[in-house]
Amino acid sequence: LNYNSNPLQKYCLANVNLYPDLSSYCIEFTSSTYYEYGQINKFVERIQNSFFPTAEFKLIISSDYLTDVLNEKKIYCSYIFPDEIFKNQKYQMLNAGRTLGRLVFLDSLDKQYTKVSPFDIIVIHGSPIYIPPCAGIITDQHQSPLSHINVLSKHRIIPSYVDTEIWKNDSLRALNGKPVRLIVSPESHSIEGIYIDEW
Repeated sequence: LNYNSNPLQKYCLANVNLYPDLSSYCIEFTSSTYYEYGQINKFVERIQNSFFPTAEFKLIISSDYLTDVLNEKKIYCSYIFPDEIFKNQKYQMLNAGRTLGRLVFLDSLDKQYTKVSPFDIIVIHGSPIYIPPCAGIITDQHQSPLSHINVLSKHRIIPSYVDTEIWKNDSLRALNGKPVRLIVSPESHSIEGIYIDEW
């Protein structure tokens, strides 16, 4: 009831993150939040007015819905995109861990959704809302702390990370459809081919 505007809604829910490199606090809604634009603007204004007087606030445009509201010119507060927060950063760990699975590059997850197996480590574009059960997630787009992929991978306890150049990596593309070992840590990640009997 509290993730969209409705008569029974009691709260607006969001996360406030400090990004020291930007010298800015950022307000983030989940990817499943659908507040009407008046609530969004009022919410950000009220948080800013009750926070440190010198703090700069920006709204993270981290979902297709917020992008649509922004494109309709209905966002009146300062805003920022995840790619601006993580600029020049090619790797971003989302959820640490290790797993074995079949590496699968999916140009269009929507069209290939039903072909995904729970044993697949999927490589996808962007931040799709619907992600089938899988063994790991790799995306080419930076994710904010409350992004759907971030929350989902922690809930499912599967490794996930961002590699902005993974689609250009010919050595990994050569492993498409083959069994691999995936290891994800805060500092680095590795994908290596394995023999089927290791799986």
